[in-house]
Parts: sequence; C-alpha cells; structure tokens
Amino acid sequence: MIPDATYRKHYGDAQARHYAHAKQAAVATHRGEAALVARALSDVARDESLLDLPCGAARMTAVLAQLGFTKLAAADVSPAMVELARARLADDGIDAPVTLADAERLPFADRSFDNVFCFRLFHHFPSDALRATVLAELARVARKRVVISYLDTRSFTSRKRAFERLFRPRPASKFTQTPREFAALLAQAGLEVVADHARLPLWHSLRLVVAHPRGAARNP
Repeated sequence: MIPDATYRKHYGDAQARHYAHAKQAAVATHRGEAALVARALSDVARDESLLDLPCGAARMTAVLAQLGFTKLAAADVSPAMVELARARLADDGIDAPVTLADAERLPFADRSFDNVFCFRLFHHFPSDALRATVLAELARVARKRVVISYLDTRSFTSRKRAFERLFRPRPASKFTQTPREFAALLAQAGLEVVADHARLPLWHSLRLVVAHPRGAARNP
C-alpha cells in the first residue's frame, strides 16, 4: 500500500537554504522555467502591480524584475524564506516588499494587485479542499489575472513518477491534474482560463495558466 500523502507547509532555516540553492543551481531547469514565465506574461503591461506568492527565496521575483515589471511585491508563509527573499532582492537592487503571508488566509485587501503570480505551489497540495481555499484567496486579491502553475497528469514525467511509485511505495509529494480538471478548479473560484502554457507539451509536467476573474477586462 502506498503511504498517505505528505505536505510540508513550512520550511526551516536549513531547509529553506537547501531548497533555494538547489533551485538556483539547476541552471537548465531555471532557464526553461524563466522562458515559460516570459511566454505566459508576454502580454501583461509592465507597469501593472504583481504579487509573487509564494516567493520562496525570490528566484522568480528576480526573473519578473528582469522581465521589466516595476511594481512587484512578494510573500511567503515561511519566515526563513522571507528573510532569504529580502536578502536576495536587496543584493539585486530590486525594490519589492516581502510579506510573511499564508496563502490560505492572505493579509491583503480585495483586489490589492492587478496580477497574482503563483509558481510551483499547487502540485504540493494533497486535496481539492486545500486547492479551493487557496484559489479563492488568489482570486480575491487579484484585479485582472491570476497566473498559476500546475503539473499535468498526462505528461511523461508525471506518468514516470506514478509508475515508479508502484515499485517503490512512498508518501506522495507531487499531485497532478489534467488541464480540464485544473480549469474546473479555477472555475469554482470564479476564474476563467484564457491561456494554458506548457513548458514542453506532454513531456515535462509543468504548465502555467493565465486566468481572469469573471467580469475582469481581458486587455492588459
């Protein structure tokens, strides 16, 4: 029997440093992800406000700044990650406040940001109930769009992980959806998918969706 799913919400100091180093050291992966983000945000005006949540150690916040976004903010639930993000942004000369915030209960008013960018979070969530709670919060604080990643069940990498777990049972740590399933989750939160970008279609599992709150203007 495969063990029950595990979900680590917080990172301690050592875990945060290890995670930040590993992600930055994976140069090819980082470049591929940065290219995916650039594609998904190509039509977004650079003077619109944008919240990076969760920001981790600000790896993608820095990418967003390099893409020309001038009104950036970042947030993360982990105090260790918040400190790493603040240090990284200060070193890079990027002016972006970093807030300690839980995605399940965001400390921001309704429609606080034009855009909310949520990268590499949802595949950690073990239940639709948790996904629905966070999606409702993202939709609440976004005026124009939510840009959010997920892992595609149909991809080679997702199928490979599922196959390996048949022979090496261990707690699940990555949870996938099909594009149709993820669009349905977004719709329940009042978000309408207008684009769904794949890093490498049907090979790599990472996808990045652009969704609008229902009734929001579609023009940047």
